[in-house]
Amino acid sequence: MHKLQLLTILTALTLLGAAPLAAQTTSFDIEAGYQTVDVNGNEDLYRTQVNEDDGLVLRNFSFTILDPAAEGFFDRLRIDASGFGGNPNGRFRMDMGLAKTYNLTLNYSHFEHFSALPSLANPFYGAGVIPGQHTFDRERDMASIELQLMPGKAITPIIGYRWNQIQGPGATTVFAGQDEFRLDSDLEQTEEELYVGLGFNAGGFTGTLIQGWRTFDGKSNFSLAPGAGGGNNDREVLDRDIHADSYSLEDRTEGETPVTNLFVTGRLLDNRLHLQAVFAMADAETEASTSELLTGSLVSFQIGRFFASLDESVASTADADSWRGELRAAFDVTARFNIDAGYAMRSRKMDGWALVSSLYTETLTLGGLAADDISRLVEMNNSMEREQEIADITFNFTDLGPFKIWAGGSIDSQDLDLDQDAAEIVVPGAQEGRFSREITRYFLGTSVKVLAGTLLLDYQTEDGDAAVLRTDFTTRDRLRLRVKIPFAGLFEFFGTAEKIDSDNLDSGIGYEAETTHYAAEIGFTPVENLTFRATWDSFETDSSVAIRRPHDFGVETSLYSDDGTLLEGSIEWTGDRLGFEAGYSSLENKGTFPFTLDRIFARCTYDFNKTIGVGLEVESHDYAEDLFTAAEFDAERYGIFIRIRG
Repeated sequence: MHKLQLLTILTALTLLGAAPLAAQTTSFDIEAGYQTVDVNGNEDLYRTQVNEDDGLVLRNFSFTILDPAAEGFFDRLRIDASGFGGNPNGRFRMDMGLAKTYNLTLNYSHFEHFSALPSLANPFYGAGVIPGQHTFDRERDMASIELQLMPGKAITPIIGYRWNQIQGPGATTVFAGQDEFRLDSDLEQTEEELYVGLGFNAGGFTGTLIQGWRTFDGKSNFSLAPGAGGGNNDREVLDRDIHADSYSLEDRTEGETPVTNLFVTGRLLDNRLHLQAVFAMADAETEASTSELLTGSLVSFQIGRFFASLDESVASTADADSWRGELRAAFDVTARFNIDAGYAMRSRKMDGWALVSSLYTETLTLGGLAADDISRLVEMNNSMEREQEIADITFNFTDLGPFKIWAGGSIDSQDLDLDQDAAEIVVPGAQEGRFSREITRYFLGTSVKVLAGTLLLDYQTEDGDAAVLRTDFTTRDRLRLRVKIPFAGLFEFFGTAEKIDSDNLDSGIGYEAETTHYAAEIGFTPVENLTFRATWDSFETDSSVAIRRPHDFGVETSLYSDDGTLLEGSIEWTGDRLGFEAGYSSLENKGTFPFTLDRIFARCTYDFNKTIGVGLEVESHDYAEDLFTAAEFDAERYGIFIRIRG
């Protein structure tokens, strides 16, 4: 069902249900209109970043009925919707209920995701070929419905359903037969969950206990893109032209996951002690299958053969058991001093099995002699077990004159046990075994009242005794200063200064990262209905880490940097009937990936009366990349909107 059809049906049903109460207290607000978009330059990159389109747009829809004395099916109803039409994201929500009888909530969201970046996984980027070979154009729809019976009572039964689906075409590549080939793909994944539970409220404690059953069904198909049989590599391999005549791959994944969630909160000792407990458990079972067929003139160094076709199938299963529990307590020792402490445990276990069957036909030795077909059967078993314990405590001192002070720390202990099948090991090293990592964190902060405003300063340091992953830090420090100061009711100043340093200088890793961030915002309100704002934001990040080259396993240093500046300015005027707002922003990055993005926006509204108004909008985007001019675009959007209130 199309998103607009679903929205129309749901709205019509609720409005029909509301008809008997139409004479009661109601409010109504809708803003909708038409917009046109003109793009010059790279339309794919515009869709990747902005994705606004021509057509009707529902900017806002709100409908509310309140009737506490109602004797009908409901005494309250609220419908909210926004974003459908030319906007890539749309949302719909309905809340209705009858006091002490039931609450019903319905949600629906629609998202459009598009990506066609020119330089992402594109071997022909330097030759000006766009877009890249890894693209997608997909839609995601999410819906949920929940019914609560006897809300506010000691026991509240709950039943609900969630649905999440993503689907659409895409493009990718596959490395096969010593070449890389472009593929067209199509994806459809659906996740559903039915859940039941109880809400409870008794003896100063409230909470929920929910039992859910999730199912997952995913399928994807890949085929050789038209004209892509020659592959990305034009060079011959062992004096033979490598090409593909056909390629197909089908993936199917099905899974079931029972999920249990418990949440409890309560207050004791005259509300001085606040307790909170959380427990969650999931047991996922997944089955997957893959069927791949490749034909052409190909070569495999693994089997030392030229071959004409590869028929491969994979059958696999995976089990993932996980649970987590957390207990928190906050105690007010005095009116000026309280302690907040918590303890959490997390566990995750995964076991996987796969059977790979490969058949190479019409094979030749690398010397050109005819040879028999080759059939290969590989069985793999892998497992992973992760245990984690986290304990933290914070001491808060409040109302110490102009000061507030907080200090505390935490310990995060992690144990990881890996058991990998020998068939999975391609590079010597610690790919299996038992690993332990403990992270200690200490922090100290204060807030000070300054000139009717507030200054906040906090420092945090973390130390990891060992690194399990290559990007794990061994030390990380953060210093942050924030300021908020008003001046005479006319000006308001916000400021932020932040620095983060992290590193892992172990041999063979050499990970270092440094981030600095400065921001300032000034608001000026000379009269009640006129506001000016200006923002400056600067961020700089530099990181380096040793990486292994996949083609020869050599080691080199990967460097990445961001050096960005954001400038924004806006003006907003709100009169009795006339309203106006306009803004300008410019984002420039001089780092590893240099680009600039400028945006101009203006909106003017006029209310003919308290019921009807009109709005005009103009928006402009201008994007440029220093290294690749083919990615640049400029786009203008014009819209006219009507607003009706009642």
